Amino acid sequence: MTTPPLPIEALTADVQLLDVRVADGEVVWLERRGGKGVLARWRGTPQDLTTGLDVGSSLGYGGGDFDVAAGLLVFVSGDVLWRQTLAGGPAARLTPGFGQADSPAVSPDGRWVAYVHREHDTDRLAIVDASGRAWPAIAAQGADFYSMPAWSPGGERLAWLEWDFPAMSWTSSRLMLARHNQGTLSSVEQVGGAADVAAYQPLFAPDGKALYFVDNEGERDRLVRLDLASGAREVLLEGFIMEPGLAQGVRSMCFGPGGALYVKTVRLGEASLVRVEPGGRPEPVPLGEYRWLRKPAGDGERLLAIAESPSCPPRLVAWRDGAWTPLRYASTERTLASPSQPSHLTIRAADGHEVHAVHYPALNGEPSRPKAVIRVHGGPTSMRGLGYDVQAQFLASRGYAFLDLNHRGSTGYGRSYREALDRNWGVVDVEDARAAADWLAEQGLASHATTAIMGGSAGGYTTLMSLATHPGCFGAGVSLAGVTDLLGLARRTHKLERRYLDLLVGPLPEALPTYRERSPITRAAAIRDPLYLFQGGQDKVVARTDADAFARELDRHGIAHHYVVYEEEGHMLSSPAVVEDMYRQIEAFLSDRLGSP
Repeated sequence: MTTPPLPIEALTADVQLLDVRVADGEVVWLERRGGKGVLARWRGTPQDLTTGLDVGSSLGYGGGDFDVAAGLLVFVSGDVLWRQTLAGGPAARLTPGFGQADSPAVSPDGRWVAYVHREHDTDRLAIVDASGRAWPAIAAQGADFYSMPAWSPGGERLAWLEWDFPAMSWTSSRLMLARHNQGTLSSVEQVGGAADVAAYQPLFAPDGKALYFVDNEGERDRLVRLDLASGAREVLLEGFIMEPGLAQGVRSMCFGPGGALYVKTVRLGEASLVRVEPGGRPEPVPLGEYRWLRKPAGDGERLLAIAESPSCPPRLVAWRDGAWTPLRYASTERTLASPSQPSHLTIRAADGHEVHAVHYPALNGEPSRPKAVIRVHGGPTSMRGLGYDVQAQFLASRGYAFLDLNHRGSTGYGRSYREALDRNWGVVDVEDARAAADWLAEQGLASHATTAIMGGSAGGYTTLMSLATHPGCFGAGVSLAGVTDLLGLARRTHKLERRYLDLLVGPLPEALPTYRERSPITRAAAIRDPLYLFQGGQDKVVARTDADAFARELDRHGIAHHYVVYEEEGHMLSSPAVVEDMYRQIEAFLSDRLGSP
């Protein structure tokens, strides 16, 4: 039976669910609606809390947008913190309008707010009186980056993460713990992390006697309990827990009903949730129809998360009486009646190493000319899991086998797999992309000539390098804000990723020849396959000037390509009109290049 193709309007959700918090019986979440961040709460039905202000952080890739405690809501809008009571009333500015504020953490008594602040490229941890009557004070400084401030239940302690160039938060970071008194910190000590070990998500026990956190000292991440009285440490769980801190506000665990700790883990692209009872063994929490989970949040009575599956767009769900109940839907759920059902697969690269991917079988395929799309995720230390992916379903419903490539360097498969990309970006990811194309051909799902490769940001870089390194291996390529010049990226990108290339390529100036060798702009003449380039005019990660220069280089060598710039877009190319316009062009381009003999 033929499945009607997914309409292009389904690519842009009416509502995007971004985060959820629970405190004092209140469920508060952040959604993006009509391009604007709106905070809402659950009172039997959804109720908006903010009006007029666009809620959301602009520090780096954003995240860490709001917090709630003791009836007080604190959020980021316009790079400053705002306060608003849940009882009602307008929002009031809490911090002055200079620099950028992010990741507010409200003390449990509602008296103080710790947050991350950046001014003139200098990051600090700050504390402000939640009433707004006092000027913010610097609580910690000297590190290059700060994130994840967390209060103890009594507000007498504060924990946070910090790290320095050239490390990334998931390669080497320090978990710090300090005493707090009236807005000042003392007795600061490092209690986790090391030169080659990252710490992640500090979380105090509800009774304040222990600090829980995650580190990646071994091949798998470890959930650690630190007894604050004795200093004793206990490893409670091992698995793939840590999410790469490319944005503030990432979170994998929370305390919930019964005082238990609930922890999200990932295995082979699928999320699981485990409950760690005080003094007990981890036990699985069934996810029902859902196969992916984000932003778990809870209190002593309830557990919430943003959940999804290949057949179900994201929903805000509550765990109650052994079942998950939807509270808020991320869109009108315009889905296929019979969507493509993806599965995780492991293939082998030419060098014998395992390569992971998620495969969506084609719907409505043409047996005489099967075709496929390989998509490379951004990051590059990210991953694609078995959640709802509207772009994959859009193309699968048009007859394309769709392969999400979690190349070496992706998170969620162990430390060795992630570190395989170190100093090898533009090499092993490219070989893994070729292995994916070979697998599709071997399985008869598409020939090399009818397989396209596409990706955004770091995925766009791998796309361009794959076309230059293996001309003829792919029938076409699509790059969305892809990196074209490694030197340009190192010079002009935002602070968070300024030294990321030290890890992925090598430190400058020693590795200058490698930067040139592995830059698509210096390899443009080798590209033979048709190419589509999309770029945001306001991109602060991959500069438009670099994309312009690459397009000119393609012109100089007579390489067939299309270059489209959306003048008002940033790096994410995410506004609804732009997404729909891009995919109309992508659909026509792929149909022309892959669909005809």
